[in-house]
Amino acid sequence: MICLKNPTKGLFASPQESVHDAATNFAADVLLYGQGNSGTILSHFFISLSAAIATRLSAAAGSSKSLSVEDFALCVAEAGAAMSGAVPNLVEGTMVSVARDCCQGHAEAAKAGGLHGFLESWLAKAQVELAKTPDQLCVNGKCRLGWSSRRRFANSECTPLPHEKRGRYFRHTVKASPEESGKEARTRRS
Repeated sequence: MICLKNPTKGLFASPQESVHDAATNFAADVLLYGQGNSGTILSHFFISLSAAIATRLSAAAGSSKSLSVEDFALCVAEAGAAMSGAVPNLVEGTMVSVARDCCQGHAEAAKAGGLHGFLESWLAKAQVELAKTPDQLCVNGKCRLGWSSRRRFANSECTPLPHEKRGRYFRHTVKASPEESGKEARTRRS
């Protein structure tokens, strides 16, 4: 993720005193370095996370500059829930729905296992949600892509290809529209 490289460097180059300042600066940097739809979606997540942290810190008694791991897990859940508003007409199986769903339900793991337990729980849930995406995007042989090329694939048929090192792939065979009847079908691997 190229749009996370410089923001992550910024966290180490200028450490902040409060978790809110670090989250706000990180979110601003992700927005600045984000590229395309993925960068916009990631920045939406980190801006939502920063807002959730601010809300939780302001609700805490005193002028605390830090959060417990359990409170941070709850902020991640709030940011995940906010992902439903990242794009209009959310399509299940896209980056947005994976981010939304993988952020939920980690407070108990954080309480029991601290930061390590929280991160393990989050990673495991992310892997489960990511594994669902091929089946969510291609239902009954029809592809439900949620990006700008959706029009092109509206009449496509999806055929699972064998597992490869990088994961599960589908072959999308695009049927020619009536106005393109003379053109042969195109295929795309995704």
